[in-house]
Amino acid sequence: MVNSMKIKLVVAMVLSVPLWIFVVEAEGIENDLLDTIIVGIAHNDGFITNISFDYTVDYNVSEEWRIKRLEFTKRYMCDNWPEGMEMRVPTLEHTLRTGSAIFEENKFKIASKWHALSDRKVFQDEIVAYDGATLRELDLKENTGNISDEVDRRKAHLTFDPRNFPALFVDGQPLHSALTAKNTTTSLVSTEEIDGTMCYVIDMVKSFMTPEGVQKQSSRRCWITPNKGFRIKKAISYGTNSFEGKPLTITQCELTEVTKGIWYYSKVTFESYTLSLPIPDVVEVLELKNIVANQEFKENAFTITFPVGCFINDEVNGTRYKASASLEN
Repeated sequence: MVNSMKIKLVVAMVLSVPLWIFVVEAEGIENDLLDTIIVGIAHNDGFITNISFDYTVDYNVSEEWRIKRLEFTKRYMCDNWPEGMEMRVPTLEHTLRTGSAIFEENKFKIASKWHALSDRKVFQDEIVAYDGATLRELDLKENTGNISDEVDRRKAHLTFDPRNFPALFVDGQPLHSALTAKNTTTSLVSTEEIDGTMCYVIDMVKSFMTPEGVQKQSSRRCWITPNKGFRIKKAISYGTNSFEGKPLTITQCELTEVTKGIWYYSKVTFESYTLSLPIPDVVEVLELKNIVANQEFKENAFTITFPVGCFINDEVNGTRYKASASLEN
């Protein structure tokens, strides 16, 4: 149910836990209220200094999308694909990614195993850790390691990073950054109740330049829950500046109170619509369990010890060696 904007948000603090009080006022306060919501998002994000959890990502694609992308891949890789040769493309199969993760500011450690649900074939089994200065990667499947200081080059590969999953609809940006970006126009349009939770509905129109030098716009609508940590409850993105027609992506989130006054995502369903079909081309479902916020990590929490016999490519020191019993990292 959508209501006209007649609600102002007042923030009070009780025992360091945010208390959200709603006061009815006259219309015409949309800009002030939007500013308050943006402040609320940043304020609540600050309550979590670190977090850990176990997770699964169930990934599947439609048969139409699988056929289309396989044909494209074969043409791109080889004009005359050998008869009878099998091609396995993980992103075109029904797969499950399982793992655990810990995060503290820019530090992280993610253990992840990725396999096909059809025959349990393992596509990836790795641990990636960043301690704020050095990135270490351990490929358990290939028994190889890598050390570098270029964490940025891993961003594309870490798309599955569970922290970013709810923000996929804003191109991987944190919600606060997306709402306050200089190339984005933001407006508060209404309120709506989803699953018994009152949400603010916010529209964003983003202007950008294509590689060909063409000015374009895209739009996103998100539903924000003020009484559940200003988290994303739902989001829809479109390929133009219009909020009508077929969406590109739909994201829906379930939230849980991990500790008093601190909310986080327990389940996120992400659907992508690229083909002109009523069903999504890609569906990813992230589920988090054993979520713990603001714990005290051990000193070596963000390091990896390479196992004996592991071949290590050390880009920091420009050398390659084999880990031995007397050699750590």
